[in-house]
Amino acid sequence: MDLAVISLVESGAMESKDLIRTENYNLRLKPTGARKIVNEFSNMLNKKVSYQGKESTWSYVIFLKVRELAHYLTSKKDKLVFVKPEYEIERIDSYDIRQKILNISYVDWKKLGFLKVLCII
Repeated sequence: MDLAVISLVESGAMESKDLIRTENYNLRLKPTGARKIVNEFSNMLNKKVSYQGKESTWSYVIFLKVRELAHYLTSKKDKLVFVKPEYEIERIDSYDIRQKILNISYVDWKKLGFLKVLCII
């Protein structure tokens, strides 16, 4: 779900009209924003991935992984692998940019006006 929200924010699809700010300065989704997130998440689940020699949707792969987990927990399976398939994120930024953002001090974030955004997230 987090990736769906990040994708919408990065693409500019999530707009201020999709959110409402409460008296406590929290952000809440309006129905339009909720629909956007649900649609984006649904698109992500319908994305195809190669798994066990076949092209499957992520929703089906998650189903299979949950079944594998159940078999592992009931000792029907000795091994559990969650690292494959790997979800590939299409990013519009770079590692260097992410590191620069992560290295900004709290004081500098505040000077840039990001204090409220950080409190919301």
